[in-house]
Amino acid sequence: MTSYYYEFQRIRRLEKITFLILYGIFAYYLLINGEGLFQGWNTGWMMTTLVYLVGVGLFLALDEKIPVELDSQRNQSKHNIWNILIGFGVTFIVFLCLFWVLHDLGWYFNGIEPIPAKYFLSTSVFQLVIVVCSETIIFQVVLFRYFKDLLERHQSLPLVSMILSAFLFSLFHLAVYQFNVGSLIFAFLMGLFLVYSVHRWNIGVPIAFHWVWNGMVLGLFVFS
Repeated sequence: MTSYYYEFQRIRRLEKITFLILYGIFAYYLLINGEGLFQGWNTGWMMTTLVYLVGVGLFLALDEKIPVELDSQRNQSKHNIWNILIGFGVTFIVFLCLFWVLHDLGWYFNGIEPIPAKYFLSTSVFQLVIVVCSETIIFQVVLFRYFKDLLERHQSLPLVSMILSAFLFSLFHLAVYQFNVGSLIFAFLMGLFLVYSVHRWNIGVPIAFHWVWNGMVLGLFVFS
């Protein structure tokens, strides 16, 4: 059992390091070359990229201190790269179609203008790689695992950890929603769904949902 534990821990750390290296290389590449690579790259995104890079690094360092859970083979397999890609693809298609229907019926996403074509690629990449992936790692993965480990000592239910993660996710968007209580409640409910979907399915699901949502709000996926 001990040898299995250390082997599982070694594989988990290797996967995390691999992901961090790939994420770091791509994010750092955007930090240095984004303005020259993409037409319409916002220079203000450079500072945002740097902040997210530092934040993800610090939170993944914290994650190293959290005890490793010996997941079942089924739980391990659902987090492999192929299942993550499938989860991302299916979620993207389903919610993009759903949001388009809501938009066309006039039930939601009203008054949002399509983003100019020259900003489409740069905004899409920035939102997916820097904003959505970073927030998913910080709030829906690391903070949930931290609260879960902390509260398990007091025999607390995982739902409490999800609520705390979602609460911090909503507070993080306090300035974006300009202290609007209704919007913050909505952000909390979204955070609850995002953290639940990571652990019910895999990380590809909340990343796709979050990206499609941000894309609709920003006009990326709104077409006149």
